[in-house]
Amino acid sequence: MWHVYGLGLRSAPEGLIFQHVTWINKFPENIERIYYGLDFGYTESPSALSRIGVDGENIYLEALHYAPTPTENELITILKQHCDGKIVWADSADPGMIGKLRSANLQVYAVYKFDGSIKFGISVLKKYKIHLVDHPGVRREQANYKRKEINGIRFDEPIDDFNHFFDACRYSAIMNRL
Repeated sequence: MWHVYGLGLRSAPEGLIFQHVTWINKFPENIERIYYGLDFGYTESPSALSRIGVDGENIYLEALHYAPTPTENELITILKQHCDGKIVWADSADPGMIGKLRSANLQVYAVYKFDGSIKFGISVLKKYKIHLVDHPGVRREQANYKRKEINGIRFDEPIDDFNHFFDACRYSAIMNRL
């Protein structure tokens, strides 16, 4: 606070989950290891379809879709446009939607969630230098996805908000053992 308000210096908010990132304009070409993740959103929360590219110690994350998708037909169109024929790891909280997507001949599979999988997935992503393709929704999430804090005490787990894109990335990171 002193650095910002007292000295007028720029600073990142405290408690950010992904504090050290580099913003890029486009996903790099010629990346061999590419993966996809999907977090469902319906009428208010965004569905987030992410593309993850791994190249050495660098990880590139891009939102291919970031908007509410209330019907499976909308989601089918989006998935066929961006990752037809590719494996997509999706939120296991909606097996009905996954079944509908699979009925449309899409390779969408439920992520295996386990106790500690959120922290584990975040740690997998953070072992790389993170490069984010610029997108307003991703910028908003990166700036607001923080650790839980109660009465000034910060906990070692994230809030359950501003996480749709990062959840999609995390699902793919866990299942592909990046």
